[in-house]
Amino acid sequence: MWLRSPGPTPVAEAREQPMSHSQTPKTDYLRSSDKGHRKDWAALARLCVAAGGPSPWRQLGHLLRLAITRSRFTAGEYYRLALWNSGIDAANLARFVAEADRTAFNDALHRPGRAADEAAVMNKLETEMRLLAAGLPVTRTLAVSGYDGQLPPDTRRLHGPAEVDAFLADPGVYPLFLKPRTGSFARGTAGAVGVEGDIVRLSNGVAAPRAALVDEIAAAPDGYLFQPLMRAAPELARHAGKAMPSMRVATLRTETGPELWYVTIKLPSPTQMSDGGSVNMRIMSEVDPATGRALRWRRIGSPLSAVPDHWADREVPLSELRLPGVRRAVDLCLAGHGLFPALGTIGWDVFLTPDGPVLNEANANPFPTIQGCRADGIRAGDVGAAYERALAAARRPGG
Repeated sequence: MWLRSPGPTPVAEAREQPMSHSQTPKTDYLRSSDKGHRKDWAALARLCVAAGGPSPWRQLGHLLRLAITRSRFTAGEYYRLALWNSGIDAANLARFVAEADRTAFNDALHRPGRAADEAAVMNKLETEMRLLAAGLPVTRTLAVSGYDGQLPPDTRRLHGPAEVDAFLADPGVYPLFLKPRTGSFARGTAGAVGVEGDIVRLSNGVAAPRAALVDEIAAAPDGYLFQPLMRAAPELARHAGKAMPSMRVATLRTETGPELWYVTIKLPSPTQMSDGGSVNMRIMSEVDPATGRALRWRRIGSPLSAVPDHWADREVPLSELRLPGVRRAVDLCLAGHGLFPALGTIGWDVFLTPDGPVLNEANANPFPTIQGCRADGIRAGDVGAAYERALAAARRPGG
């Protein structure tokens, strides 16, 4: 195979060096899924061929053409968006938004004076406080380390490694979900189901020394959040496996106010602690907001590859899954968008729990997940038309 997996990254090389509390953590229990964000080029090339795509040599020709023409699209996007199938000509590429253009694409919808609203969604704690003040259901933060700013009501502030260690040693706080205060793509996250002496049992079955977790948390530059480990509604949990899947609800601000843009959902690898990066297969689908039906499951990173009929549940096919409470989730996201009036678009991560939908996070620069779900560009069709309406509203004086 002409494509090879990348060699050691600077992060991997750094792990071999002596470390302290102020340096890179000694272990990677909280970053165990981060390796899933690294590209395995050989595997992507094989998946492309298996999905009916061009030969490896023709793939190479396409990638060279993208490079020679200085396209904004990367080799990773060539596979992730199935550009090999739809075509790498200028007309087709214009339907898609490249990662390099994502910020400009989203920023065009935001209003003047947006800095405060942007800062609020970047800081998960500020988002939580705004949503709580409005009476909207939101994931609650039990404790915070490495952060001196304002906290939501009843949230504990942990000062230094000793207090983090004491918190993690308390069996009464479990099950927990640990995540960086300003992280994205589920990097650095982990589920913890309990503690026995000096060992924290993670939700993927790994036994992590408590001291190692404290080291990693102390090394995080922006602090860590400790939240309840959420559970999915039964009809979703049976398919999702151990991790809590997040539903993405994208909203836009048009002339009439916030409106729904699209809904998607990811199902994690059944062995993962979150629906973030994984070396194993993950799948996603666009969701019909009226019925909660997943319209078509696609493999993340290779959207035209085959997807199994069953996921974590070996008895019930994915085609029978109906997501509960989707309409309610959309209403919550629209209400939440109203709390950030200067933002023209927000990507909401929503948990579908046994007690109903819960808002988890907001993003003012959302990743266009719909492109992978449709294997088509976000500038095309109904989602493209909705973007143009929101763009016209943003450009209108006083809009």
